[in-house]
Amino acid sequence: MRTITLDTIKAMNAGTFSVQDNSPRGVKTVTAEEIKPGDRVVIDNHFYEVVAAPEQEQAAEQEQDTTADILRKAADIIEARKDRSAWDKGVNVYAVELLDNLADLTPDDLADPEAVRRALLNGADNWKKYSYGGCSLIYVFDIAVRLCTRSELKRIKCGDGR
Repeated sequence: MRTITLDTIKAMNAGTFSVQDNSPRGVKTVTAEEIKPGDRVVIDNHFYEVVAAPEQEQAAEQEQDTTADILRKAADIIEARKDRSAWDKGVNVYAVELLDNLADLTPDDLADPEAVRRALLNGADNWKKYSYGGCSLIYVFDIAVRLCTRSELKRIKCGDGR
């Protein structure tokens, strides 16, 4: 199927076009302003499918992403990392947990750094209050289990030492 952009049609300065429809004749005559992406127009005895301009298509695709889609993509990127150290693996777990706090935001809110920060803090004023409020791990042992290797845990006696 041949394609033509909406901008190209408007630049042709033609007053009307034949657009395919379900009538017995098979086409109807419409003005250039009435043509929309997805229509099939006749140009030089050939049907062309009308598409939006590439930047309009990209904008339309971005608008279609829901918050859940965006967060799923972010989680997939985080989980796809091939981290080797216990520390890096633990940081990834924290990052995925923080993504859960963003689930109630709209895609527009995700573009606003202040809205994202408020959502990440989950009602707390700062990160210290976030931790001590129970929104994340607060006990040394729990944090050590997430971020340390087994040998490090043994060396520090499971969080009780140094």
